[in-house]
Amino acid sequence: MSYPILFSILFFSVCVVSMVSGVLVLLNNPKAPGNRCFFAMIIAINFWSAGLALANIAPGRCPVLFLTWVRS
Repeated sequence: MSYPILFSILFFSVCVVSMVSGVLVLLNNPKAPGNRCFFAMIIAINFWSAGLALANIAPGRCPVLFLTWVRS
């Protein structure tokens, strides 16, 4: 198994584990401001981790550069 695929699997697993953690905290008390802030940070971590996972398994540099160009 190559390293980029291994890192992508790790990044996707971080997405799943952090999302489960965020949902559980939000279900515990959805009206608390601390829980909402934590959930917002978890969403940001999920976007970041999913982006890194997809960038690691990209076949070359061109698709990653295209995605950064589309976002800006």
